[in-house]
Amino acid sequence: MSIDPEVSKKRYHKYLLQQYEKGVLQPDKIQKLIEAGVIKTGVPGRERGTSSVELQKEKNWEKMMDPFADSGGYHMYKQNITKKDWAPESLLDHTPEFVHWIDSMLYGYFPNKIEYKKFTLYKIQAYRWLQETDNIASHHTDDAKREYKQREYDRNNENSLYYVNQYGELKEGDISSGYVKYQAREHHAVICYLFDCGYNVNGGKGRQIGWTSIMGLLAINRLVFQANYYIKFVTEDKETGEEIFNDKIKYPFGALPRWMMPKVKSDSGTRFWLSDKIKKGEKGYPNSRIDVVAPKKTAINGGSPQLVLIDEADNINILGAMLNEGRPTMFWNNPVTGKFELKRQVWLWGSGVPKKIAGSGEYEREWYRLLGLWEAKKFDSGFVPVFFSWHCRCDKAEYEKEKSWYYGARAMKEDIDLETSKTQFHQHYPSSFKDMFLTTASTLVSRDIIEGGIDRCRKLTPKQQPVYGFFEPIFDESEPMPMESDLPYRLIGAKFIPIDDTDDFKKASVCIFNKPEEGWINRYWQGTDPIATESGHSKFASAIWDEYLKTIPALVNFRKQHDHKYSFLQSILLGLYYDTTPDIKTATKELVEANIGTNYTDYKEMKGFFESLVFNSQLPSKVIGGVRLIGIDNKGNRANAIVDYMTELFRTYHDRIYISTFFEQLTTFVQAVSKSGKEVWGPMNVSMHYDDALYAATYAYICRLSHMHLYPTRKVIVPERFQVRHKLVRQKDYSVIRVPIKVPVYEIHTGEEVPALLH
Repeated sequence: MSIDPEVSKKRYHKYLLQQYEKGVLQPDKIQKLIEAGVIKTGVPGRERGTSSVELQKEKNWEKMMDPFADSGGYHMYKQNITKKDWAPESLLDHTPEFVHWIDSMLYGYFPNKIEYKKFTLYKIQAYRWLQETDNIASHHTDDAKREYKQREYDRNNENSLYYVNQYGELKEGDISSGYVKYQAREHHAVICYLFDCGYNVNGGKGRQIGWTSIMGLLAINRLVFQANYYIKFVTEDKETGEEIFNDKIKYPFGALPRWMMPKVKSDSGTRFWLSDKIKKGEKGYPNSRIDVVAPKKTAINGGSPQLVLIDEADNINILGAMLNEGRPTMFWNNPVTGKFELKRQVWLWGSGVPKKIAGSGEYEREWYRLLGLWEAKKFDSGFVPVFFSWHCRCDKAEYEKEKSWYYGARAMKEDIDLETSKTQFHQHYPSSFKDMFLTTASTLVSRDIIEGGIDRCRKLTPKQQPVYGFFEPIFDESEPMPMESDLPYRLIGAKFIPIDDTDDFKKASVCIFNKPEEGWINRYWQGTDPIATESGHSKFASAIWDEYLKTIPALVNFRKQHDHKYSFLQSILLGLYYDTTPDIKTATKELVEANIGTNYTDYKEMKGFFESLVFNSQLPSKVIGGVRLIGIDNKGNRANAIVDYMTELFRTYHDRIYISTFFEQLTTFVQAVSKSGKEVWGPMNVSMHYDDALYAATYAYICRLSHMHLYPTRKVIVPERFQVRHKLVRQKDYSVIRVPIKVPVYEIHTGEEVPALLH
């Protein structure tokens, strides 16, 4: 492979730039860089001609995203770090520390990810090696040069983060030199770590965070430093594949030092093969190759590649078929260890919304399928889900600048719908993985309300955040239930049991933001969207409306497969827990969806709480109707009226709701047109998204509106004051007598002003 003179000149400039950045370049050489247009001034750090204020902002941003930003404390860690220190013991049996680290990126903002010691050790290893200033020219004997070459081969093969920072170079037409020396940011360091560990990754991201670029560098690393290695790079079509091949594969390879560069055996439009040209039938070194191919079902297993990279998976309409076809070849029973292990690596990444209709929905289905396995701790699927929020692309100031453009200026300039423009902004700059799959369909409330609600929930301090847990029943053990009952005694109350990080989160059936305040009557109202079958996708949802604080303090959002009575019981216990009526413990008034609620209302009646159920005739006039006497019928015109109440609830009181589930479901609750041409509301994708919590909250709100003659009041005990009441008591001879008893005296208080929601 001959070296073009221009490439040789660029390498020379690259070497000078490295010396310049270290502050050891002589003035005459600095002048050469200025004349070549590589830098603009002779002052290190001012190449782009920025002002001192702009330069400080830039440095602060680079420091936040720099994988070596904490290098000042690296001396506190052990010396001579090896791969054994940071590599996992298993790629399938994940430690809790690793799971929590991934979850902190998956469900939170990237800069707020927690520390993971193995990842830190990985970065320290790369950082220390990068501090060394010797190069091939520093060694003068052949033995010394060979030793240096072997050391660099070993380091590059062990730590890709070192390799991409030391030898990585990308094509960049916007810079006068035509190239840019690669510098990994923190999210790139995460990619390098997971890649070197050998994990399979399902990646979600915003636009333009450099995922494809770093995967090209990592592919070159494997081709050069591992013998007999085969990679398949799957792209959406042939044209895209050839572009990636030239820019992300061939160019970084051509930028490697000559002494590191293997011979090229084949260099076609879609194949790059590294090997010595030797006799027929023999294998040269390293005998590794990469093929860039269009999607097909056998892409993963065809040709037995050790690594499969799937670029922009959201544009591939056979993604699921590819993964299913290739899965049997991804694992093997290791004959040495006797364990079931990953044999091949598969990496796929995308930004959610497809550019082509052909790929619509396929990546989203695979994302939620693999995410569901991860959340269920079924790690034998082999995939680790990773999400990088907008913080990996820009700082807060740039984010707000772009937001203001999409939220106003762009819509006016390009004459597009404002809500569509807002949705596109959150697709391009996602705060959560749900943003990746937003569509431009109409949402029930504006993006401002949804994003504001999610941000408000995220900003809650640990003490303010909702508590997750489950209810345990309280019984009157003097009244046993019949043998056929699922409960041993009469149910009279509920006890809330919170869970912590050591518990299985699947145990949590309820989320509580505000606990009930005792002594109130007519303050709490319950709404329930039940389930109709023992198995299925939807959850049993029941919410509480707090008429005094005008908020939703608690939500049951849960389904225990093949045990519907447990779901029923948790809802009843929610109503008992929020019944704060003094003296008499009954249950909060509850409005149930009638269409699928018969089994639940029957169960509640058998437990003795029939009187808490709201009759259809008690409802506001525009939702009265249907065939059921109890509950609300969600059909016909009543369905539209229920959505109207839902709109009223969240538009009016959204700023007083602090349970993120509601805003997450509002994100995917959209308007669509049915086959008959009727506009209907529902989840964006019924197999992946939910609306149960939204309807439960709406029914709780309608439940309160059904009793507008009742006002929230509080009965406060007057100290040392009692009234004498008489109670009928049956004697042993079956006669009945009146027995005087003392009962507390109460004062009635009503809240005229709504107090602050958070204390």
